[in-house]
Amino acid sequence: MAQNHPIIIFGFDPSNYLLILSDNGKTMVDPGDTVTWIVFPGSGVSSIKDITLKQKPENFSSVNIFKPPPGPLGSSKNWMGKIDPNVPWGSIEEYNIVWEDSSGETHFFDPKIQVN
Repeated sequence: MAQNHPIIIFGFDPSNYLLILSDNGKTMVDPGDTVTWIVFPGSGVSSIKDITLKQKPENFSSVNIFKPPPGPLGSSKNWMGKIDPNVPWGSIEEYNIVWEDSSGETHFFDPKIQVN
């Protein structure tokens, strides 16, 4: 049965702008599951601008495990993505969370999602 995997964005390290996530940057999912990124109030993260597949060198194959791509959840700061029900087991996606801090500056963070 499909499950939701919430990833809470608690804040960021101001010395390097790395996000502090409830999953420590690695989430294990099954095909058909959903992932929800939740911006914790007071985190210093003003908004998530995009969640994209991390660009790889041409000789490295990467699987996009999301279908459709992640998007905003209503009018909140939160985002949701659905794992493709046909994604191969063992697939790993390194993705980028493009986010904005309270001063309007854009940053990138690259966690991983692995299909069990």
